[in-house]
Amino acid sequence: KTSTYPAEEDEFILSRIDTDKIKQLDKDYDLTDEQIYDSLNLGDLDYFDHHVAMQTIKVSRSDDDQIVSYIVKNFPLMMLVLIPIFALVLKLLYVRRNELYIKHLVHALHLHTYAYLVYGIFILITFYLFTHEDTSSILNIIAFTIVSVYAYISFLRVYKQHWFKTFIKFNIVGGIYCLSIFMFFLLEMIVSLLLF
Repeated sequence: KTSTYPAEEDEFILSRIDTDKIKQLDKDYDLTDEQIYDSLNLGDLDYFDHHVAMQTIKVSRSDDDQIVSYIVKNFPLMMLVLIPIFALVLKLLYVRRNELYIKHLVHALHLHTYAYLVYGIFILITFYLFTHEDTSSILNIIAFTIVSVYAYISFLRVYKQHWFKTFIKFNIVGGIYCLSIFMFFLLEMIVSLLLF
């Protein structure tokens, strides 16, 4: 719980917002977002802090499904941005081969297209045929295994290195990629909430 009294200017805005007060007022639809904002007594804020405060009120007053749907809607754009980053990681790992970045980008596009196809098919199968949670988990593991095996074989064929060296590089790329997905997902959530 935070204080409603104006704090020092260098304090981050989210730590100054009284979320309990917003929760008390957010279902009172006679009040506008601006009136709830005024009741928080945040003092004079710069444009960004004012925007963050208003978005906090707006998100609090919105339906959870609406917020989740907005965040998920932006997810494909985030994945599109990750493809060139994936290609850059490949370029760095295979830097001694002196291959053009475009080759790695084409390989990255190919792998992502295949992954989207497989995951899309398995999502449809899960949604329409299997609703039991245990079956869904098994199908997710199968889909992940199919995509991983295909990606590993593509690494072997495209870069033509020994299977063990390829396996090490494949795991390095996978680790960096998973970390990138996590970081970009957090960033995408923050941006989505700021633009909601």
